[in-house]
Amino acid sequence: MAEMILTRELFRHMCEEQEKLDTHIYRTRETKAPSLKSLDIAYTNEANEAIKELQKDWKWWTLKERNRERFIKEVADCFHFVASMANQTRTVGYCYAAIDHEYQKVSRISRECYPHEDIFYKAVKGTVQESIASLIAISEALGATTDEIMTAFEDSLKKNYGRMATGY
Repeated sequence: MAEMILTRELFRHMCEEQEKLDTHIYRTRETKAPSLKSLDIAYTNEANEAIKELQKDWKWWTLKERNRERFIKEVADCFHFVASMANQTRTVGYCYAAIDHEYQKVSRISRECYPHEDIFYKAVKGTVQESIASLIAISEALGATTDEIMTAFEDSLKKNYGRMATGY
């Protein structure tokens, strides 16, 4: 079985940090937790932004080159919403297992025939677990590491706290 760059420990860390951020948002904005549908919409938007950075791989008519760094940043943004969903449903462990299960299905595709339209399709049209697993597999095919994903998530976290401080 292939091991993915999203380790169980990293995912738990993301969920813990996201819970702190969400609590901060709810408290400072005097708002309640969003619905799972709203989180799913936000996640889907981020997944589409990530795949847009790889247009050269699926948009046969474009001349725009792949932007690996922006892709990794957008994938990190996706993790915020996955973590929020896992926290809200109190299924962090199950969520990780579901992502890993889907990853085992798509990682072979990314290793053997990247780019492959099925993996891009699942990244934007699959379930959240299929989508994030596909984005992880694509990240790996682009050479991303666990440390790089962690750093991108931490950078995004800092950016989000900064946005809260400036009234974004």
